[in-house]
Amino acid sequence: ETKFVQISIIVVITIIYIWSAVSGIEKGIKLISDINLYLAFGIMILSFLVGPSVKIINSLINGFGSYIGTIIQDSLHIEAFGDNTWVNAWRIFYWAWWIAWAPFVGTFIARISKGRTIREFVLGVIIAPSIASFIWFAVFGTMGINLGFTGQMSMEALKATVASPETAFFVVMKHYPLGSLLSFIAVFLLGTFFITSANSATFVLGMLSSNGDLNPPRNKQFVWGILQALLATALLLAGGLKSLQTASVAAAFPFIFVMLLAC
Repeated sequence: ETKFVQISIIVVITIIYIWSAVSGIEKGIKLISDINLYLAFGIMILSFLVGPSVKIINSLINGFGSYIGTIIQDSLHIEAFGDNTWVNAWRIFYWAWWIAWAPFVGTFIARISKGRTIREFVLGVIIAPSIASFIWFAVFGTMGINLGFTGQMSMEALKATVASPETAFFVVMKHYPLGSLLSFIAVFLLGTFFITSANSATFVLGMLSSNGDLNPPRNKQFVWGILQALLATALLLAGGLKSLQTASVAAAFPFIFVMLLAC
């Protein structure tokens, strides 16, 4: 929680994502992405096995049905006359968050999709991630909810856990077999998620600053990687995580119009 620890983590992650970016898509970026994928599926499968497996399956089926049945209504629901605190803090925030990610993520996906068919693209970019997300939320969401229904955690403890979402996963895992192992894997998984996001951003920024060069110079990637780390550190020191999130959302606003024109 100290500034020194936070900066140290940023430095380590920066070194790894810059190395993976300058190593190229087929080497460093692919290696980290593969590790990230194996860790994610590994922790999800292991959690399913040690958790309430039947309830997870039931929750997955029920959740999928609810999603299909209410997707349009829920997508447009903004609490026009009621308390919109949750809508602003979650739905609106993440709309802006995804828009902020869209430019470099879209460019990176286009870069690595060269030579793929439309069918492969749709399967790999839309269908497969959506299915994985359904399963992911069903597994970990059910594990948390089940603790309340079975009385393993009191209502006060559940409220305290919800109030600190950054530690919620680790609190939940303490109540299941192999919880320490799952928490240990999760720490590394968080790191690989950060690295895969940052190295793709570094690679794309290198492309955009090199007139669209599909294999941008390493020196430009290095500069962009350092700048990202310095910006994240400055925002973190200035106002903490909230400041970092606010800056990301604010940066997304201009891209709303770009995306509308692109559509």
